[in-house]
Amino acid sequence: MPSEKIQRTLSWLEDHGISHEVHCHPAIFTIEDCLTHCKNLDIHALEHMLHQGKLSFASPGEVEWLEI
Repeated sequence: MPSEKIQRTLSWLEDHGISHEVHCHPAIFTIEDCLTHCKNLDIHALEHMLHQGKLSFASPGEVEWLEI
């Protein structure tokens, strides 16, 4: 059973018609962790697909503010 925060996030995505896939992995706290565990993450392809320009990871404060 997903945590309340995960369920709230997934519900928000669904409510806004945003398709998504869930992949479970160890917690990622730093860019170094991501480079070690997210071998298939192509951030540049994701930027292009989303038409959002440069993407970055949220800071701990931003994540707390988002309540996710």
